[in-house]
Parts: sequence; structure tokens; C-alpha cells
Amino acid sequence: MKKLIIILLVLNASTILAQKEYVPEEFDYLDYNYKYLDSNYNINIDSIQFNKTVIKYKFIKERINKYEDSLSVILMSEFGDWKKSRIAKHRITYSWERVGYHLWKKEDEVKKMGEEFNLNYPYKLQQLFYYPNGNKKIIKIIDTLRIQLMNQFKLDTLKNMNNPNLMRFAFNNNPNVLKLKSELIHKKNIETFKIKHGRLPNSQEKEKLGLSCGKENCCQIQN
Repeated sequence: MKKLIIILLVLNASTILAQKEYVPEEFDYLDYNYKYLDSNYNINIDSIQFNKTVIKYKFIKERINKYEDSLSVILMSEFGDWKKSRIAKHRITYSWERVGYHLWKKEDEVKKMGEEFNLNYPYKLQQLFYYPNGNKKIIKIIDTLRIQLMNQFKLDTLKNMNNPNLMRFAFNNNPNVLKLKSELIHKKNIETFKIKHGRLPNSQEKEKLGLSCGKENCCQIQN
């Protein structure tokens, strides 16, 4: 959940409707034969090699506290490339919950889909929805999503939008995603207020710290 909140982004209308051309990836980060990860992406590396990578790529050791942090180090040891490492980490740590946000479905529903199509990793299922390759059940689910979005947002452009962009639109307009983003912004505004004033805002001030708060005078309260 926290990982998802951090990367939430609400696009404006023009960005949402401007389709990005998606092409299948030539490199499969999930099927790659990693030197320091087993088939379930568990880390298998000695401390000497790990620490060498930490030093070489200037990781802050004190901030390596959980699996995702160590995975970043491992992937840099594997690829020696920040971009490839970020993509690989995104693919490996992708969640069923996140796929569900793209399809407007609950996490348990998405997990059952993964089991049905014999897919163990969430991003593999996401890719299947991007490129169904004639899979009738997947196509039906996407068509149902398309109709749902068209009925709700009254946008004819959704009719011919390709699957990746349709799912991106669905994600960015998912009510649960918007709620999470609102909560994140509210939390950040309170933290900013605390840094500026050395205290937490009172109830009246909290009302001012919402989605509309983003200016330099965001913590100034009008009487």
C-alpha cells in the first residue's frame, strides 16, 4: 500500500487523453536469470559482494532496512544501470492490489485471475491485459471495463483507446486511488506545516491542508 501511495500521479485531462504508444518489452525482467536472486526473487548474495555494491553505487547503508532496499542494491550489482534496475524492481515488486486498481477490481479477484491463468507474478497478468493475444476472457474483461469508464466519464475517446492507456486512465481515475492520493497530500501538508511552525496544526488549520494546498502560503490561515 505504501509503495503504491508514493508513486500515485493524477494526470490532467489533456495528458490522460493523449495516448502513449506502448510496445511489448524486448527484455523480460521477470524471466531474467539473476545471479543474486532465486526463482522467487529471494536474495542470495554474500555480505562482501553486497557491501562492495553499496560502496560502488553510493547507497546510504543506514537506509537499507527492508527487502525493497536490499533489492535495489542487488539489481545494481546485476545490471550496473540505474534505469534497468528501477524497471526490474518495479516489475518484481508489482502487487495484485495495483493490478486491481487498473481494472477497478478487488485484490482477491485479481489474485484469482492470476491463478486461473497460471501467472504467479502480478505484472505478468498486467502484461496479459495489455496484449491479450486473442484471449477471449481477458478481452471480455477489458471490454467491460471500457464500457464502465465510457458510461461514467462520457468520453468517446475511450472507445478506441488501446489497452495500456485505457488501464492507465482507469488507474488514475479510480476513486480508491484518488482517495489515497488525497490522504498522502494531506499528510505531506501537515508535515510541511510542522517543519515551518514547529508544531502540529489545530483543527481549523487542518481544514486548510487539503488537495488545494500547494502554494508557498499554504499554511497561512485566513480568519
